[in-house]
Amino acid sequence: RERKLTLPIIHAISRANEYELKFWRKTLEDGDQDKNAFDDALRILNETSSIAYAKKTAIKLSQKAKETLSILPNSGLKKILIELADYVVLRVK
Repeated sequence: RERKLTLPIIHAISRANEYELKFWRKTLEDGDQDKNAFDDALRILNETSSIAYAKKTAIKLSQKAKETLSILPNSGLKKILIELADYVVLRVK
């Protein structure tokens, strides 16, 4: 609804057929969103496995962030950063 290009939408566009590309152009580029636009977008995101892709990517990046933090000495800040990485992933599950 806010016409933002998020990872799930970028993924869906990369896999879109001609009809879906027209839909994304109409809703995102032109801002022409009727009462069914949200439901149509959600259907396309599910059909292209774009939501699952974004979740998988979030988990992978969270794990990578925590691995990168492992070289730092234990501290309150390190603990907060690890908890933040876990929190972000919990939001997308």
